[in-house]
Amino acid sequence: MQTAWFASGRSATRYGTGGAAVIDSTAITTRDGFYCALGEAVHGPGGYFGSNLDALFDCLRTARRDEAAPFRLVWRNLAASREALGSDFTERVLALFEECGVETELS
Repeated sequence: MQTAWFASGRSATRYGTGGAAVIDSTAITTRDGFYCALGEAVHGPGGYFGSNLDALFDCLRTARRDEAAPFRLVWRNLAASREALGSDFTERVLALFEECGVETELS
């Protein structure tokens, strides 16, 4: 799954100093691609942050339990995610972020 993401030359941006993870949905066409982009944005190249909604929740919950500093997610082109990944999936992801205290900036 991650191999296909990296082989495509796509990436996400991580800003370690500000605690913001940035994903741009214009390059994300599958749910696997979303999870890979999120993992890379949060943890850097090759980073993992879930591969399905349950695993994403586990990663978010573990980060809170380990008292990791909360991060802010900048999710660019959210409309593209809704179209490519489905509104239901996108809303469920946003609900998980909210439940786990992730500050989201949507555009």
